[in-house]
Amino acid sequence: MQRLLAYPVVAPFFFIFGLTFSQFGYAYLKRGSFQYTPEHGPAQIISPATNAAVYWMVTGGLLTVGTLFVAIAVYAAVCLFRARRTKNT
Repeated sequence: MQRLLAYPVVAPFFFIFGLTFSQFGYAYLKRGSFQYTPEHGPAQIISPATNAAVYWMVTGGLLTVGTLFVAIAVYAAVCLFRARRTKNT
């Protein structure tokens, strides 16, 4: 696992996607609702008052995945620095 995370592209990739997912999750949480448009139907507003389970699952899921991605990015950066340091020594 550490060898896989030692590639230079992994840390920025996880960091950017982690920040993006966290930003979407936080925006949905702060706004209090989001719009869902099914393929063959009218648009629906998802909020804690109309569909609480879906709202909290989407908001919490985005925040959790974003936080995990940022944590993996930090771990990948540590692995990258360790791998580069051991190659030079």
